[in-house]
Amino acid sequence: MKLELSRRDLFLAGGGAVAGIALSPVPWKLLDDLSIWTQQPPTPTPRPAGPLAFRFTSCALCPAACGLKARCFGAQPVGFAAVPGHPASDGGLCPLGLTAHHLAKHPLRATHPERLSGGKRERIDRATAVATLSAALAACGKDPKRTFAVVDGRPGRSLSRTYRALAAATGGLYVTPPAAGAALSLEALAKRFDGGALALGVDTSKARRVVSFGTPVLTDAGTPGLLARQRAESRRRPAAERIEVIQVEATRGRSAALADRYIPIAPGTEAAFALGLAHVLLDEKLADTAFLDTRTTGWPTSPAWPPASPRPSSSRRPASRPASSRRWRATSPPTARPSSSAATRRPRLSPGRPRRRSPP
Repeated sequence: MKLELSRRDLFLAGGGAVAGIALSPVPWKLLDDLSIWTQQPPTPTPRPAGPLAFRFTSCALCPAACGLKARCFGAQPVGFAAVPGHPASDGGLCPLGLTAHHLAKHPLRATHPERLSGGKRERIDRATAVATLSAALAACGKDPKRTFAVVDGRPGRSLSRTYRALAAATGGLYVTPPAAGAALSLEALAKRFDGGALALGVDTSKARRVVSFGTPVLTDAGTPGLLARQRAESRRRPAAERIEVIQVEATRGRSAALADRYIPIAPGTEAAFALGLAHVLLDEKLADTAFLDTRTTGWPTSPAWPPASPRPSSSRRPASRPASSRRWRATSPPTARPSSSAATRRPRLSPGRPRRRSPP
């Protein structure tokens, strides 16, 4: 008997096979097993030996030095958590700090010392590295024409103190990158005072409104995660005691997306917008003059203050927000006091992205 197959028979057979496979659990079971196999390591990670213990320390990844509560098996940490009431972080901790125990298995982590000679890298053991460094330090101590430097790429950490102690004990130089951002402003202010180095002393827990001019206060600035946690805790209090974060910048970044209010402005008009807010506060007598008298020198007390605003020249760059908008931003709500403001030295700009403008 001769079997004859037409194109219709082939289409019917193919459609039935596709429908049968889609309705059967076979392909879904294969996808489920494949996802499980790809997510699991080839060999399970054994639990470190030793008893379970909890130790308290400080994070050394950035100058914030947040408090850490380490969950350890023996001497190996397996998890980190924030420390409530810590004097530096007050219970805040960034995502990198929470997962810092995984950095020990990072593929780019330095696992052994290397010696660079003639443009070639040579792997050496720890004993050889210690002997080589000791001989180099001894040679620098005997020859006044030779010196060495300890380079700290991220100054301000708890590990930086060890670097400074090493440089001081051996007569070397402690080298850090040039200051930038807030550190550059503090360095310029420190030159005008005789008290030595200065540090920021912003207490956002006592503020009711935080106005940021390009500074990512909710993501990276200061102690990571501190202001975000304080704002979340303030939501449980009455409306007049809650913390409000206002982000003023040209582009909508991560901190602006998390802020309570985002004010888009034209690039380069941050100073004009800030001066407009200050003028409204002084013009409508919203500023605390008693506080300003105790914190400033030569504060004007004339009834004619503030002076009348000069008419802007046509050659100047217009501000991005109208005067009515700046007045509304400065006066609503007037009960949100005290306030705090932060600004970067140079605003971050992203050319090519359209700016979103909200109605005045």
